[in-house]
Amino acid sequence: LCVEDFFEVIVLSGNGYGLGGLRLVRGMYERAITARYLHLHPGSAEQFMDYFWVTKHKESQALKETFGEATIPKGDAEEVERQFGRVREKFMVTDCKKCGTTRLNYTWSKLDFASMAKKVGSLGTLIVPAYYLPLEHGHSTSAGIVFRLTGSEEMVSFKDESHREEADSSLHLSHHILLDILLLQQEHFALSVLEEPIRTCFRDFVDIWEKRAAGTEVSPDSC
Repeated sequence: LCVEDFFEVIVLSGNGYGLGGLRLVRGMYERAITARYLHLHPGSAEQFMDYFWVTKHKESQALKETFGEATIPKGDAEEVERQFGRVREKFMVTDCKKCGTTRLNYTWSKLDFASMAKKVGSLGTLIVPAYYLPLEHGHSTSAGIVFRLTGSEEMVSFKDESHREEADSSLHLSHHILLDILLLQQEHFALSVLEEPIRTCFRDFVDIWEKRAAGTEVSPDSC
């Protein structure tokens, strides 16, 4: 999934849609952080997979409320509810400490994403450019709107030009995340055959982006 994200970032950023690239970077970063966290905490893998049924339950409820009970085949609906009932208690969290009420958690882990990122090593240090900043453009926020405006007190207009700076940032970040994902594959599956190719990839990464920062033309053959 992260590899697909990377290629999609290339397509958008290469065509000047840097903000679109950043939106994809955020999802790619979440997947990479989750993958590395599960690598370090394999006991959480079952919890991660069981949340599938919470997601399907929420989808099922939304479909019934929107289109009616007959939308989902009865057998499918019953299976979703049976599986949801099996895993439900794993994902209940305290809603009010004073009265002791609980609610269904919005995600698979009781650890929030920022805390999870801090536990996975160097990849976690990208949380501001790869998560918080793209969040402004991926969700409906005032910051995302203000970013696209230009003008004066008398006249305000919408900036619709290419986002080249954000395109560079998207490519840089997604390239960095992709290398970490490759490294994770090598670590998790003990693939010693990947050690030297990955070292080469990291050297190329440094070379490409140092040249880019210095304003030197980067040949496609070096990418």
